[in-house]
Formats: sequence, structure tokens, C-alpha cells
Amino acid sequence: MRVLFLSTYELGQQPVNIASPAAAVEARGHETRLVDLSQSPWPDGDVAWAQAVAISIPMHTATRLALEVLRALRDTRPELCVALYGLYAPVVEGHDLLRPGDLLPAGDPAAAISSWLEGMNAPLAFDGEAPVSNPRAQVDLGSPGPTPSPLPLRHLLPPLEGY
Repeated sequence: MRVLFLSTYELGQQPVNIASPAAAVEARGHETRLVDLSQSPWPDGDVAWAQAVAISIPMHTATRLALEVLRALRDTRPELCVALYGLYAPVVEGHDLLRPGDLLPAGDPAAAISSWLEGMNAPLAFDGEAPVSNPRAQVDLGSPGPTPSPLPLRHLLPPLEGY
């Protein structure tokens, strides 16, 4: 599966929050692209390429920005399944932009996103009507203990000198 990882705001740091889970996802055979939206323009080509999108939401500001990104994704590619992951994932549960098949992992994002992708045969189609409730959206609080993962894919991000 082709997965686009997006970061909106990491307090001026290179976003390891997208580089780490992307490494684990790539190690399981998926293609990944990473975009730091604080450093790069809107990635039209990457959005068109993606079969799923994962957006890091580690803090309040990033969450607010990510919801605007999600709105733009829904306007251009409403059929995409999206994972909003990180500390603030449970906060957005029930948001009207979420669709069936979306994922909200607050625990170990690498394991949760990998399992989510492997459970998809293809992105779910959205029929254009916003669901009143979203019983198929998954909230994953993770498992206890660290899960070993490969080194972050930092080479897919802007160089450290840009931060």
C-alpha cells in the first residue's frame, strides 16, 4: 500500500513522529512518502499517489492544523482512509471529518498503523454523506511496553539545517 505521512507542526524540529512509524511501515513492505508541511508546500502529487494518509498529532497546535489538512484531503480525496495518530488522537474521536475505516492510534503508532494497513484490502469508498456516528473508526491506545522499530527515515525529510 502507498502511505503518505504528514506532519504539520513539531515546534521547529525535524518530525521524527512521521519518520519513525514510516520506517516500521516500510519495513513491512509498504511504500511511504513523508512531508513536513511546516517546511514544504501542499503535496498535490503525493496526495494523488497515496492510498492512505497518516497525520501526526502529538500536541494541540498540530491537532488543529491536522484537522485543516484533513478537511483539504476530504475535499480532494474523500475516499482516502486516514490515520490521525499521537497523543491527541483520542481527542478527535467523533469529529465530523472522520470516516469509516479511519484510525486514531494514541499508543504505538508504528504497530497500529501497520496492522491497520494490513487489514485493508483497498481504501474504503465514502458515499458522500457524513456519518452520524463512526462505529468502524478505530481508537488504539497501544500495548504496554516498547516495540522495537527500525531507524527513522530522516533522509525522506528536509535536512536538519532547515530547522
